[in-house]
Amino acid sequence: MNSINYSKIRIRNKNYLQELTKISKNSKLRAESKNNKVYKFSLSKDSVREPYDLLSSIILEIQLPDLETGYKWKENFIYKLINKIELVMNNDVIIEEFSGEFIYIQNYINNQVKNQYYNQLIGNNDNLINNWNKKEKNTIYLPINFSALKKDNNINILGFQYTNLEILIKINNLINCIETNMELGMKNINLNTNNFDINLILKKNYLDGIASRNLESMHFVTIIERVREYNFILDHKINLNNFNDRMKYILFYLKSNENNNDIIDNVNLIQNVKLTFDNNQNLKLDFNSLSKLNFYQLFNIIPDQNIYLINFISNLEDFNSAECPNGSLDLEIKFNQNTLEKIQKEKIRNFKNVFSKKNLPEEIIDHIKLFLDYSITGIIKNYEIKFYFLNTYILINQNGISGLQM
Repeated sequence: MNSINYSKIRIRNKNYLQELTKISKNSKLRAESKNNKVYKFSLSKDSVREPYDLLSSIILEIQLPDLETGYKWKENFIYKLINKIELVMNNDVIIEEFSGEFIYIQNYINNQVKNQYYNQLIGNNDNLINNWNKKEKNTIYLPINFSALKKDNNINILGFQYTNLEILIKINNLINCIETNMELGMKNINLNTNNFDINLILKKNYLDGIASRNLESMHFVTIIERVREYNFILDHKINLNNFNDRMKYILFYLKSNENNNDIIDNVNLIQNVKLTFDNNQNLKLDFNSLSKLNFYQLFNIIPDQNIYLINFISNLEDFNSAECPNGSLDLEIKFNQNTLEKIQKEKIRNFKNVFSKKNLPEEIIDHIKLFLDYSITGIIKNYEIKFYFLNTYILINQNGISGLQM
């Protein structure tokens, strides 16, 4: 009897598949529409045009425009370019969604951020990010890690025969991904966006006729990981609602509103955090130590950046979490005063160095300094905290019809 693991789509009986080289094919899929920086790709219509059974890999192919002398792409620009990626069925039911920043977090956890070959693939290389000379148009590639495609999983295209399945790629302004020499201005850039384009490269798997018909009629249950993102300014108490018992973990880190180049700000601003759940369960964590232990236990890495983790599972294969409280969460942050004072002194010193050369009257300099707000409260307001909540849901396929169970 053919064996199917219903928690994930995994075909364990080799009789279902022919030899890998015969049944796998890379195929380029062009966007069906491109409106308001949104690229829409229809997997269902592609399935009808060229029928296939399983989808095992999705890669973004991004064609970059030329850049003139004096301009270059920012470091990690690919993560800044992607606003959001969505896997959607029936036009409005989001199966999965995540931002470019979360792709960076995924790659950080998987030790890809510093991988030389991976960085070459995504354009994070010296030619594009450390070169002020003219650059001809380049093509870069970004693998998309939907949870339905983790490890040896596949997206069962046969399960979507009567369900419209689409991928939406929402992008940010290209200008935000480019930097220039001090003497040049971004207003003077001649950027030919007609040369910019996004395609999908799909790895399709084909089954023989009997296996395909059997697969179509089977009942599949796939675990989907859904990411929810939240941004908060640090000058107030934070309240997060709508917890459920299928949450795996919470990731969060600080971002500086003054530094747009770094995704994670590595200033040691957080000393401690107090979390209070609405069922009166209190949890106090020292994130300089315990969070690193959490990372090691869950991802087998010790982070070298200030990214923090609250986990409710013992390993990544866990589906339900009995430890995760339901309801809402109040979060209070205790800041490192020594760090805040160092930042304050450095800002005031840099301010004086800049304006002392302008020979302005002292009272005008004081007024400007007051306007810029170098108080401790003003410094805290320059940071925001980014949260990622990772929950699990169930995707059900049967007889070509699919549905999502929350």
